[in-house]
Amino acid sequence: MLIQQTVVRRLEITEAPGLDPIRVYLENYAPGKGRITISCYDRAWVGYWGAMSGKTVEQFFASCDAEYLRGNLMCGVGLSRGKQHEAYVLRVIQAVQGALRENFHAA
Repeated sequence: MLIQQTVVRRLEITEAPGLDPIRVYLENYAPGKGRITISCYDRAWVGYWGAMSGKTVEQFFASCDAEYLRGNLMCGVGLSRGKQHEAYVLRVIQAVQGALRENFHAA
């Protein structure tokens, strides 16, 4: 068994309208390769991209279409939980994108 330590950036987004605190974990493995984990209340979503044209996961996530990101983050969830859940995930994604754009000039 091999254990490696990595650097993970953790963000906590509070006071997003109508949302509980959002926790975001950003992992950049190499230029253009990274993972994001987002949790809000009792839900969590994970996305990995291995070809982000040399961007960090922060830059990539902030610059993508929110609908594309929702599809990617929800693909492992299984069956859709309906339009209300999809709208909720979209609001969480948009809050994360706004925080990344504002605080890291990632777009």
